[in-house]
Amino acid sequence: MAIRYDGWSIAAQYRKCGKPACRVCREGPGHGPYWYGSKTVDGRRISKYFGKTPPVAQEITQDEPSVLEELSRLREENASLRAQVAQLQAELAALRTSVYPYSPRPLEETEEASEDESTIPEQPRRRASVRSGDELTRADVEAIWREETEGLDEAPEVLAEAHDALLRNLFPVPTQDTTRLKTGTNPRKPYVCPFRATKRGGRLTFGSADKLVRTAIPWLIQSVKHQREWRELSRRRQQDRIAELLSTYRRMDTLELVHLVERMERSMLMGDRTGWTVRLEELDEHVEVIRQVIQERND
Repeated sequence: MAIRYDGWSIAAQYRKCGKPACRVCREGPGHGPYWYGSKTVDGRRISKYFGKTPPVAQEITQDEPSVLEELSRLREENASLRAQVAQLQAELAALRTSVYPYSPRPLEETEEASEDESTIPEQPRRRASVRSGDELTRADVEAIWREETEGLDEAPEVLAEAHDALLRNLFPVPTQDTTRLKTGTNPRKPYVCPFRATKRGGRLTFGSADKLVRTAIPWLIQSVKHQREWRELSRRRQQDRIAELLSTYRRMDTLELVHLVERMERSMLMGDRTGWTVRLEELDEHVEVIRQVIQERND
């Protein structure tokens, strides 16, 4: 339900960040709520972002109890809807894993997967923790993890992230205590890997859940290391880009910067990137840098 404020029709919205590992987007409706408004000015429909708190929440007085009650009701309704969505998503995941072949979202691969598991490098065999023909419980997976990672010279944060990815893919439902990997049609190799794919887009299969997990652990560790390196590289590139923008805008006159930031904000509000060589999403970054330069000069 929209809130009317100063001619604006304001409503709460949720946004998906698109990150494969984001639990907020995977387990709920997304990030938020964020408040967006729209209204018609001179025959044109314009929109505006009001932030995480609607403006009426800051300006309500004791003389306006009906508005306060409406806002409270909206918040309760929003919380209820989010809980219902989370419950439905959990039930849908449980239904899919019990009826259809198991295929949770794998970690982003950094190398091309092999045609079958015989080409995947395996760690030296240790004493098996469970019988080869059984599905695994959480305790079984934890035992295999300890055996396969014992003595590895890896950073603790890398191991922690790989461990979390292993459990999250093997037990996607919070109440699930046993893996559901035996979903393939091949009677010799019925256990379908949720982590890696073949060159043709199929899923790797194994003769036992134990072998599947032991093969996946070293690959997960390497995948996490590559992803962390990529994130660090992206962070450095972001820092270099900000430094370049600061250098550019520090050479400009203050009045020119003020006019420039006003033009950028107007373009973002109207959703019109005419005259700019960057996307509207990137203009927000430029605005922040310009404001930083102006603040430096005011100080």
